[in-house]
Amino acid sequence: MPRSDPSDQTVKSNEQPHDAMKAIRDDDLTFFLSVYRDYLLARQCLERLRLHYPTARLIVVSDGDSDRRHQRLAQRLSAEFHSGERLFLVERGGAVIQRMLAGGASKEQIAADANKNQA
Repeated sequence: MPRSDPSDQTVKSNEQPHDAMKAIRDDDLTFFLSVYRDYLLARQCLERLRLHYPTARLIVVSDGDSDRRHQRLAQRLSAEFHSGERLFLVERGGAVIQRMLAGGASKEQIAADANKNQA
């Protein structure tokens, strides 16, 4: 028996989208992109993202890449840009995730916050 294609399914006239989905606006969303030696892919990704989410918060973090085009791209697309050291390495453990969750904060900022939380 062939599997049905979800795009072929029709919505009944009495069905409504989930109410919570109606309430989500672009301003409620944050997207995070870590970039490293991938300018063309990053540009394609970010430009498409902005087509669908023009006002969502967008954070771009250079993971040790000195290519200044990333910063100019972020400015053009109204994104926050942070430049940091290379953390996306096995020996760095979860440091790249810590930076992402901290919204692009530097290692020093993350360490300072961790020290405050321990006090």
